[in-house]
Order: sequence, then C-alpha cells, then structure tokens
Amino acid sequence: MLKFSADQFTAIEARKEASFYDELRHELRAFIAEKLPDVSEERADGRISRAFELWKVHGFEFEKEITEPSFILVTFPNDFDQKPAYAWLDGVLRFSAPARSRLERIKGVIRAGADA
Repeated sequence: MLKFSADQFTAIEARKEASFYDELRHELRAFIAEKLPDVSEERADGRISRAFELWKVHGFEFEKEITEPSFILVTFPNDFDQKPAYAWLDGVLRFSAPARSRLERIKGVIRAGADA
C-alpha cells in the first residue's frame, strides 16, 4: 500500500487545482473568442482571472460550482460590480447561500432577462 504524507497530499491537490484552472482558462479563452469576438485577448484574460478570483472569495469550491458560472461571468464586464446595471449579480454572489443556489439564481435572472 502506498502511503503519502500530508505535504505530499497538499502538493498533489495543488497540482490538480492548477491543472483544472489551466484547462478551464483555455476553454474560456476559446469561448470568448467565439462568442465575444470584440473582447481583446488581454481583456478576456482579465475577465477569466476575475472570475476565478470571485469564486474563491465567494466560496465556490468544487469544479462543478466553478466551471459553469465561469462561462457565464466572463460575458459580463470585468468591473460589473461597479456598474448599477449589474448590482443584482454582485448581490447574488455576496448572498449567504450555497454556491449551487446562487448559480441557479444567476441563471434565473439571465433567463428572465432574455424572455423580457
């Protein structure tokens, strides 16, 4: 049987996390290039980094909780939290509820807006 020290487990987890974010960053860049061609590569990278930062700050921890909302968040301006039109999004992110519930709320607002 293999035995790992706590430090080894920490290193393995860190590599897995870095790999996950690298792969997701690549997918998001392709998504932005296709769906938002007016967004420069530099601005796309800023949106992606901001999304990743926000998930950590607001308690989105699992891959499933991070992947889908990342594709949503990169469609918003990087400074959305400073724009009154997007105050609802900042409020949902800050709300004290499970990540999955907040994601569903974000999708609901977007769907409602699309139906209007």
